[in-house]
Amino acid sequence: MKQWLMGMAAIVLLSAGNCGNGGNGFTHSDASIQPPALTWQDIGTVCTYDPTRPSDNPTNTCARTGLICVIASSDGLYSNFGSLLYEAIPLYTRFLADQDEGICTLVSGPGAAPPACPVGTFVVPLSSGYQICMRGCEITADCGREGYVCDYRLMNGGTYNPNTGAVSPVAVPMCVPACYTDMPYCLRSFIYQGNLVVYDTDLFGGRECDTSNGLCVDVVTREGRYVGDRCSHSSQCSAGDICISGALYGAPDDHGFCAHYCDPTGQNTALKCQLGQSCEFFLSVGYCFPDCVSNLCAGDGQQCAKADENKAGLTQAWANPHCIQCELSSLICAGSDAGVAADAAVADAAHDAGAGG
Repeated sequence: MKQWLMGMAAIVLLSAGNCGNGGNGFTHSDASIQPPALTWQDIGTVCTYDPTRPSDNPTNTCARTGLICVIASSDGLYSNFGSLLYEAIPLYTRFLADQDEGICTLVSGPGAAPPACPVGTFVVPLSSGYQICMRGCEITADCGREGYVCDYRLMNGGTYNPNTGAVSPVAVPMCVPACYTDMPYCLRSFIYQGNLVVYDTDLFGGRECDTSNGLCVDVVTREGRYVGDRCSHSSQCSAGDICISGALYGAPDDHGFCAHYCDPTGQNTALKCQLGQSCEFFLSVGYCFPDCVSNLCAGDGQQCAKADENKAGLTQAWANPHCIQCELSSLICAGSDAGVAADAAVADAAHDAGAGG
């Protein structure tokens, strides 16, 4: 995963490439230049990738000529359109028990003009510089495929004010994979000056997944669990904290932990941890973890250990161990099976957790 850069007020920036010539807003394409016979119903249809047959090219599974399969494969061999954790999973990829599913859509490469998206679909720029068409919707039935819902996972980068950090949600919802964890599904993002931007209100646990319908909702009430305590949803954690669900790693859902977003570099003094906690890189951003006391931890399920830099999206190794839910053990903590690439580990975990479809 790419290194995170601290932004202003309400954003965190992920270093990325050129976003092309299409701007940062989400706009209707000119219907007069859409490819013949292609309609909004062709955009977002299913394409597949079988991890047991890595030689298969997933672009060959789109039924309509001219459409490309935009997908991130769980084996880590195919993912060249956007960030795995913050774009591919919440926007266009489902990991099932026997195959991975992406979306068939129109694509333009870095530096090229936006694709000619049909009426009812929208141009969405990705951190790789690619731009894709995504299907707009009013209700989930508009999406026309199992496992997809009508929700908004994006902010409107065209409204971003770098002086205040103000940014607006995208004007219309789009067809996206149903959520099953708060993070990364409910972290809204957009592209600004070639960077992937994640809205920090969401990084502070402002939204969570309603698993009954696969939609992300605003967090209204809080239970007040401490950083490091077990959780399954952000509403169980204290105000300003987010739940890193165990389901993200293929562990029991309620074996996740509450975490507080922070700046590991120390440059942003507003993003710091409380006394007795330390800020460490985790899943490519910074989160607060309880400090060990005499190599011991008081929280349920916690162990004094280091996160494995090859598994937990660390951009810098932890200097000291902290109290972490190592019940998840080899999935996120240092151990004898270290060496799995971070992105592939997250994909495998998501694949296992989403096996029920």
